[in-house]
Amino acid sequence: MKRIIGVFCFLVISWAAVAQNGMEGVRELRAITDSAQLKMKLAELEKGKTEQDLETAYFYYRYAKDGAARAQQVLDRAIKEYPQGQLAFNQEVQPIEELRDLKEIEKQYQALIRKFPGKNSPVILAELVNASAEKGDARKMLEYCNQLDVKKYPSVYASALAALAGSNPREAAPLLKDAVTNSPVTPANISQAKPRAAAIFYSMAGAYGKSLLANGKAEDAYQFLYLLAKDNSALPPRISEVYITALLQTKRYKEALPLITDAIKASTASADLKARLKEVYTIAKGSAAGFETYEQQLLQASDERIAADAVQHAVSLPAADFAIKDVDGNLVSLQDMKGKVVVLDFWATWCGPCKLSFPSMQAAVDKYKNDPDVKFFFIHTLDKTKGDAAKEAKAYVTDNHYSFHVLMDWRNKETDKSPVAQRFNVDAIPAKIVIDPQGNIRFRKIGFDGNNEVAFKELSAMIEYARSK
Repeated sequence: MKRIIGVFCFLVISWAAVAQNGMEGVRELRAITDSAQLKMKLAELEKGKTEQDLETAYFYYRYAKDGAARAQQVLDRAIKEYPQGQLAFNQEVQPIEELRDLKEIEKQYQALIRKFPGKNSPVILAELVNASAEKGDARKMLEYCNQLDVKKYPSVYASALAALAGSNPREAAPLLKDAVTNSPVTPANISQAKPRAAAIFYSMAGAYGKSLLANGKAEDAYQFLYLLAKDNSALPPRISEVYITALLQTKRYKEALPLITDAIKASTASADLKARLKEVYTIAKGSAAGFETYEQQLLQASDERIAADAVQHAVSLPAADFAIKDVDGNLVSLQDMKGKVVVLDFWATWCGPCKLSFPSMQAAVDKYKNDPDVKFFFIHTLDKTKGDAAKEAKAYVTDNHYSFHVLMDWRNKETDKSPVAQRFNVDAIPAKIVIDPQGNIRFRKIGFDGNNEVAFKELSAMIEYARSK
């Protein structure tokens, strides 16, 4: 099951669901500077007059240094005294949250909520909302939305509607119309809206325009998106693309050409838009005269912008050494790579964005495959599987025809940390690190925005910059 759209919001929801009650009390405990007073307060909480007292004690110990054993004692007592409580529920829901098969998730989750009436998991419900939307099942999507109470999690609903617009535009259109019509954010006030609220509205607006286009209502899509575009010169790339598509479908070529031009310069234009550039240029200008020069200048401007943006984020930090084995059992040491540019890609088989970025990484590997002074290592880290992570990592790379050298950053059994990731301060993936020939980190890139062409050019610029140092 896909875990790409909304992964960050799922993590935020998970934290809120698990720790909302306990963490407020933890903050109060951490503010106590008198050790005797703190000890007395913890002892009082551990007596467990209420379930919330035990929750607070549990979360305090869970995140305290050397508090794991005490946290487990409090947890065991809470589950015994409050078998229908939140901590008991959390312990049973966590393994379900880590499942990948949608049918199995639904099956186990339904059994769990029968066992714990009145409880729910926002993490699982958010995934089920999104998965139903991706399948085009509007009825089931709305059913899970009601269980989740999406008013509390507007980004989940926005992501689901965007997915539904692609899979079932007919049923998505009225839902999106209602969402944008009743939103407190409007095209007129979006420039004053808070960033998160603006992002949610842009997501729904783009999806609404997309659903109208898919339903053959290009003029309606244009009229709606024009209201958003006329007062906002810098639309987010995805919204701009939908607006440009509406312009093209309604034959407003002269309006579309400068927007396509800007998108190409900014490296946000899709392959489809680039493919239509000559057609739009010819119609808007009245002929194709001068097109080749025009296109070449645009592409050059795009490449220069990508390179300039990349090197602006250059750093110079000593890289921590490591020596770990690859999936075939061979030892690889960073120390042995001195004199070479080294690219580290921290990833995992459970990480959707990691895998989405692999086409750009393969392009980079291919570009430098005959260059002995550039090395790539794909470090599988933060593993979650109960099976053989090395076997799964090797199988994924092999099955998808990637020529990657995969190293295994196994979790430490005592700390549950992946040591190489920890040394490089990697706590989110994908994470790409470029190290220069002297052993200094020159670039750290966290996340992936979905544009493999830009990612490839960006990484190439980083490699060449590191090589020159």
